[in-house]
Amino acid sequence: MALLRPTRDLVFKLYFTRNERLLCSLIESVLRRPIASARIQNASIDVANLTDRGLVLDILVALPDGTRVNVEMQCDKRANTAERWLYHWARVFAKGLERGDDFTDLRPVVCIVLLNKRMRGPFHQHFVLREEQHGTPFSDALAIHLVQLPRSAKPGNEPEPQRLVRWSRFLRARTLAELQSLAEEDPIMAEAKQALEALSADPEVQRLAEAAAARRVFRSEYAKQLEARGEVRGRVATLEAVATALGLTITDARRTRWRKMSARQLDALAVYIAEHRAFPEDR
Repeated sequence: MALLRPTRDLVFKLYFTRNERLLCSLIESVLRRPIASARIQNASIDVANLTDRGLVLDILVALPDGTRVNVEMQCDKRANTAERWLYHWARVFAKGLERGDDFTDLRPVVCIVLLNKRMRGPFHQHFVLREEQHGTPFSDALAIHLVQLPRSAKPGNEPEPQRLVRWSRFLRARTLAELQSLAEEDPIMAEAKQALEALSADPEVQRLAEAAAARRVFRSEYAKQLEARGEVRGRVATLEAVATALGLTITDARRTRWRKMSARQLDALAVYIAEHRAFPEDR
């Protein structure tokens, strides 16, 4: 059985929303404080819109003290920007105030971004609001943690918790041998390994993961091919990339028919193939 990769955003969300204890362990390792429970506030996934660019695949949880933590897996290097992370923090923070509430009712919001691509900076970065000259805290309402999974934690004055290092290794693991080694080091990693095996064996999760993979191909190829080849040729190339990723057979007759279709028809066909993993005429 091939194990699903938890660095894929959809797999990441399915995995941790189904395993609250493991989610608490991951958050604990980043925040360096005990997390007794985590009430997940957006566990549902609209599977009918897996090709939608706006599909939310982060995990929003409420901690017992009222702090809200937004956890996301980020694989797209182009999306790794401070403005994007601030926007996500502001979006969650603003939703914490209902009509009639006092501003003192607002609770802190912590964003944890797990980066599956390298960027500048160390393994774990923690950003907060402080006065520039004296470092006086302005507010504890904002905190953003960036964890670069491809980097190694280096010894320092405040070394990273071993469990965070292990979670990083777990999320990036590619072989059963790597997972087994982690399982032998820490009981929570043994539990994490078992949970990943169970998730990977679920046929419905496998189907969703394949559809999400097609969505990624569609999104990345779409812009690239349009720019390189123009409206119709670019869309046809995108269709071929999506179909190939799903293991579908592309015949010369299909290519010829696609070249005669309008841009709108090609867009609709690409979305259909990504969602159904089949050509309309084959269903």
